[in-house]
Amino acid sequence: MAKSEFYLYDEMLSRAKAKLPQTTGSEVLFSVPKADVWISGSRTEIRNFLDLCDVIDRKPEHMLKYLNRELATPGNMDGPRLILKGKIGPNQVNQRISDYVKEFVLCPACGRHETVLLKEDRVTIMKCNACGAQNSVRAIA
Repeated sequence: MAKSEFYLYDEMLSRAKAKLPQTTGSEVLFSVPKADVWISGSRTEIRNFLDLCDVIDRKPEHMLKYLNRELATPGNMDGPRLILKGKIGPNQVNQRISDYVKEFVLCPACGRHETVLLKEDRVTIMKCNACGAQNSVRAIA
């Protein structure tokens, strides 16, 4: 081989870096705001429930079913808030919302939040608009 076919490590590294796409740094980190929980008597209100659903881009009915099941308590929507029967602490509510986001919002392949839930036959599929990955998710009864 001729000497021109061999590169020093630093030269190869410089060539590889030059071929990488430029990052803009404009990517915004995804964060879910904390639930505004208010306990009044024997019921718990999540005052910013619809705002939370808007941030994670999911239907309020889907998240309501999940919270009813995971917190083992009935609940219903009253305008922009969710009212749950029973006293449930803010930490427990926020933990369940965080679990929901991990299971039904964040892509398991790339970790991005740009996903949609699609129903195909009897299976619910989470499709990532960022990387194209598709994963089945459990149904909420």
